[in-house]
Amino acid sequence: MSEPSTITRQRPAVGEFIIESLPVNTRAHLYARTWDGHGYWRWETGRRRNYKTFFRFNRFGVPVKVPEIDWPEAWTPLKPIARTPSPQPLRTADAPPPDVAATLEAFNDRLIMALQVHLALPDELRAMTRIRVYGLVTCAGAGDYAPGIDTRFRPSRAQQEDSERVLVWFARLAPEQQDLCWLRAKGFSLRAISEMPPYKKGKHYAAKVRTLYNRAVIDCYRLSLQR
Repeated sequence: MSEPSTITRQRPAVGEFIIESLPVNTRAHLYARTWDGHGYWRWETGRRRNYKTFFRFNRFGVPVKVPEIDWPEAWTPLKPIARTPSPQPLRTADAPPPDVAATLEAFNDRLIMALQVHLALPDELRAMTRIRVYGLVTCAGAGDYAPGIDTRFRPSRAQQEDSERVLVWFARLAPEQQDLCWLRAKGFSLRAISEMPPYKKGKHYAAKVRTLYNRAVIDCYRLSLQR
């Protein structure tokens, strides 16, 4: 009596996964060495431990337990998996690097404006904010505007609100950085500040003052990025 010829089952070339990746209680097309068909696996409760059990559906649609020696080795989803196309990387021309110098220059203008707005507020409003400031004491002289002309800077409501936000970051700077920024807000140039006794030290004090001020602006900008 001749032996029956074995049937070689062809598994799909795509869409097949190892059986270990099949989620629990998920119906799929299972592939074993001697059979293939719909089935799933789940955890069964034993006396001392939980154990894994595979089930396959017979021709009547009833799940039947599969012996461990005949467990499937791979699976394919019953429905095609929707694959979203991966985003294309942006080219260098599409995403130019940010202009750090322009960003810091704009933030410097915002910082100086915030300090100038605070200096322009009435004394009672400055007292409410509890921030100690030093204003310039000026006297009328030849060439000044007539007393009837009001030349005082009056900030808008939007400028006041932005000043309050900036002063929160500004208050976290070091005291020497705050003093330098206040001088800049009061109209002193970096060269004029470098001639003041607290900063007139060494040979290259003008360059050092510029470096200190730039560092203060950068530190304040980094504080603004923190949430």
